[in-house]
Amino acid sequence: MDETLLAVQYSKYHGGPSALEYMISCPMPTPNVFEMLVKVEACGVNVVDWRFQDDLRKYVVPCKFPHVPGCDLSGEVVMLGPWVVGFEPGEKIISWISPVKGGGYAEYAVTASATTMKRPPGVSVVEAASLPRLPMTALRSAVQVAGLKLDGSGPKLNVLITAASGEVGPFWTQIAKLCGCHVTATCGSHNTELVRSLGADEVLDYKSTEGAKYTSPSGKKSDVVLTLKTYLKNWYLKLRLSKLSFVPLVLDGSDGGNLQCITDLLEEGKLRVIIDSTFSPGQGQGSMDSKHRRSQHGETWSYHCNAT
Repeated sequence: MDETLLAVQYSKYHGGPSALEYMISCPMPTPNVFEMLVKVEACGVNVVDWRFQDDLRKYVVPCKFPHVPGCDLSGEVVMLGPWVVGFEPGEKIISWISPVKGGGYAEYAVTASATTMKRPPGVSVVEAASLPRLPMTALRSAVQVAGLKLDGSGPKLNVLITAASGEVGPFWTQIAKLCGCHVTATCGSHNTELVRSLGADEVLDYKSTEGAKYTSPSGKKSDVVLTLKTYLKNWYLKLRLSKLSFVPLVLDGSDGGNLQCITDLLEEGKLRVIIDSTFSPGQGQGSMDSKHRRSQHGETWSYHCNAT
């Protein structure tokens, strides 16, 4: 095996997408006893990938430079650490890497067996790279925190979802409908039909008067609010919530049980992954620039062989 690989990295804080460097001779990573070396076939493009370039986080989660971004990936097992069980070289996998460590925007990456599962045949390479972080955030916050029942056995709650066409919003919308909820969603006017197609009962343009005030067209008060915004005003909580079940958090990361649940829903046709666009390795700056400029449904950085 080669001792070097192709990768996209940045070498300092700040600089935005233009600071990304396409490198042709980065050192090959080495797995520890609980890790595996994976040939990357696709890697998701997430906001968190460039948030760590912001030095406001450096005192809490400092980056080591040069840093290769990328935390959600799909690929093929190449080499196993001596204590890894349950996987074999050649198997197709889905995996999540801590964004502090990163490494997914490369030909090969090292990932822990504890955050890896075998990719079901009914899930494509690109879909798989969109699964670990965003659906996990949606599932954990909606089901494990807000208490919605995925089998639909719970009460028929009124759920408000903000930014329903963003990264997490499409998964929140679909999961809330699977739980039997009435969904009121906000998004940009150009995405209203998309959000309706995901099951939302009421869709508000967030720039409209009703959308800015989170006013349900049917006059319903929200039992649960699923949002990435932590600054919704107290007056909103008093006026629009019937029971003050407010879930403004993102629970990052992945685990085998929840990831298996997500892939099962995908294979059963109960969950859709919205892929906005894909990029080749040589388009690293373009993918990050797109993520900086606008909210995407799910951008996936796709590696096919060694194409640039």
